[in-house]
Amino acid sequence: MNLFLRLFKPKNENSKAYRRMKSRGYHGKALKYVTEITDSGDVVIGKDGDIVVKDGSLSVSCGGKLLFKCGEDEVTCGDLMSLDGVVITGLDFVSGTNRSIIAYFKYYRK
Repeated sequence: MNLFLRLFKPKNENSKAYRRMKSRGYHGKALKYVTEITDSGDVVIGKDGDIVVKDGSLSVSCGGKLLFKCGEDEVTCGDLMSLDGVVITGLDFVSGTNRSIIAYFKYYRK
């Protein structure tokens, strides 16, 4: 991120600039597992994956299978309170529906 964006971060959480900045912060994160939020609870849909932000879209894949893909400007990302993962909500290009998933990060000791 360049110096200008660090000093003047977008404040409006509904703006496209804020959504782009937030989603690009998750690029390259390794995932332990991914769950989908359904009416009956959380269902594990993949393990050992990653998050990639490329060509204006955010993609979540596990085991070589694309689980979720959404436009960078339409996606809503929010950290879990424990900072162990992220809740991603948006119109999924894979299934064509609005979906909410939770991606849990792998823990790497620094």
